[in-house]
Amino acid sequence: MTHIRLLQVISIPLASGLLAGCAGSGPDLRGPEGPNIMAAYSGDWVLDPAESDNLDGQMREAMRRAGSGGPGGLMGSGGSGSRGGGGRPSGGGGMAGGRGGGGMDPEAGRSAMEAIRELSQVPEEFSLVLRPETVGLTPSTGAAFLMSLGAEKEKTFLSGATVMETARWTKNGIEIKREIELGGGVEDHFSLDDQGNLVLKREVQFRGGAAKGNLVYRRK
Repeated sequence: MTHIRLLQVISIPLASGLLAGCAGSGPDLRGPEGPNIMAAYSGDWVLDPAESDNLDGQMREAMRRAGSGGPGGLMGSGGSGSRGGGGRPSGGGGMAGGRGGGGMDPEAGRSAMEAIRELSQVPEEFSLVLRPETVGLTPSTGAAFLMSLGAEKEKTFLSGATVMETARWTKNGIEIKREIELGGGVEDHFSLDDQGNLVLKREVQFRGGAAKGNLVYRRK
């Protein structure tokens, strides 16, 4: 049986005048199109490795390089703990790395990197629920989360690190940003292709490295 660990979330109030159901510039999820849009995104999704980039491989290589990069690299990086990850090779980089420089407490650095590993795990399966005010994801492994659309910030605590999260509904789909307080993070963009598949464009950044690529999911 899979055990899902919920993240502790501390919500910071919505910006004045912002309607959660109309966050960003996407179609109004409370309007006539709303039910069909939410139904198209919501449901159980399964990774299509043949159509997806190999983000797990990118992360392992980027962490390996950063781990041997001296003071600006990772602390105790080791290998990536992610599963799945697709089959297509793709180019790394794209996002700027996390905060450089020395002076970071080693334990804090290890906590930040463990949080990056957890956030960047490629789920082989997950359930997504899109509502006018929230978006929720429950992966087959790792932490489930529920976020408010349009919230200024939501603070979570993962593997001893502080993570600041935001979620928006835009004309291009669902945008989720999760930033580690000490630097780095994961940025996800969910959209639908012409066949109704869910496409996740992911960028990961951390001290000394980065990875990005597309993951394609089909309905289960």
